[in-house]
Amino acid sequence: ALPDSRDTPAVPTLLDAGAIARTASSGVIVRPDAATEAEKILSWRRGYVSFDNVPLAEAVTEFNRYTTRKIHIEDPAIAAILVGGNFRSDNTDAFLDLLERGFPISVRQESDKVILASR
Repeated sequence: ALPDSRDTPAVPTLLDAGAIARTASSGVIVRPDAATEAEKILSWRRGYVSFDNVPLAEAVTEFNRYTTRKIHIEDPAIAAILVGGNFRSDNTDAFLDLLERGFPISVRQESDKVILASR
């Protein structure tokens, strides 16, 4: 029989400043000197969302957390386009402007939603 995890005493994991810890099935994984990544992960606290070469679908999901007028990707072909940047979470227009100017994406504003499609 396998030992019960409740029988094993917990071993504390100490983190240095700027380190990131994540849990995994094998235990806790600690990445030292990850301060930049930590800043990006916590940027929402300052009212920003930050993307570094993430798929458009992921960026849209993040923006949709902060707005009532949701962004929808109409064309699945554009969902994998990689995007990056720092944006105020309450300024969806700047994000949409970047998409329209810098990518082969058309932005269609409707009263209750925003539709992204291939151009």
